[in-house]
Amino acid sequence: MAVLLQATGLKKHFPLKRGLFGKSQVVHAVDGVDFEVAEGETLGLVGESGSGKSTIGQMVVRLLQPTSGTILYRGRDIAHLSPAEALEFTREVQIVFQDPYSSLNPHKTVGQTLARPFRIHGAARNGAEIQARILDVLRDVGLNEAFIGRYPHEMSGGERQRVCIARAIALRPKLVVADEAVSSLDVSIRAQLLNLLKDLQRKYSLAYLFITHDLATLRSVAHRVAVLYLGKLMEIGTTEDVIRRPSHPYTRALLASVPIPDPVAARKRTASELGGSIPSPVEPPPGCRFHTRCPEARDVCRTDEPALRAFGAQRAACIPDVVERLRAE
Repeated sequence: MAVLLQATGLKKHFPLKRGLFGKSQVVHAVDGVDFEVAEGETLGLVGESGSGKSTIGQMVVRLLQPTSGTILYRGRDIAHLSPAEALEFTREVQIVFQDPYSSLNPHKTVGQTLARPFRIHGAARNGAEIQARILDVLRDVGLNEAFIGRYPHEMSGGERQRVCIARAIALRPKLVVADEAVSSLDVSIRAQLLNLLKDLQRKYSLAYLFITHDLATLRSVAHRVAVLYLGKLMEIGTTEDVIRRPSHPYTRALLASVPIPDPVAARKRTASELGGSIPSPVEPPPGCRFHTRCPEARDVCRTDEPALRAFGAQRAACIPDVVERLRAE
């Protein structure tokens, strides 16, 4: 498959000033990340809060500008698009946020919300055609024409998120960033929306950058997984490889924290040794970012930042002997 989106050396630092005479500091939200998304593929970005995954999503859709590094979409640097290219980019790359209520204008009906993309991009010739396109996209997300006149407060959380998805796919984009798009919903509704996203991917050959803190969610939707910690990429590989044979202690800890319904299997599962909390991104630890919480940490981890090395089909930022032992277990 052809590469649709490619990020290289991606960094985002936010200046921070504390107090009236406080020293200027920098939040290292994203600190040198490489990844790519192929046409029709789902790449999952997973990590704890503060790992930088939502910041990456916002840079991909041009809501934030990178401090350094590049994001290429179809080979073009999205930081240097002409006005016409930028308009076309917004047609082809869309985002769905976590909270559907705050993402929708409470004073606009569903019909008014869904009409806006068609009007901005001149994607329909008249009001009748816009209406027909709205009905089509509502059917795509499992809603009927009765929703056209409804306001956000008249719908459930799942229905509101379906409207947000409808707005995102209205112009048939190539890439959709799903930023914790199902995490705020009940489990049954979450499963329905995950199935909907997969159905839409098959129907329209969509690519997804799927952002979540839950590895279990990615198991059913992602082709590949990138694991982030404190602005750094810890591991990347196919979903099956990452979940079955994690190559980084942090990935293993994330997997161990996922609840499983079988109490017998849960007791047999190796407990996570991950303790403490994620360090401040203002003063990230030297060496490996994860060494302050890592049960496998060595002296070298405290001083030298590990490179992202290939281990079979996976890549991991960890010392080789630890990776090989984890993969052998």
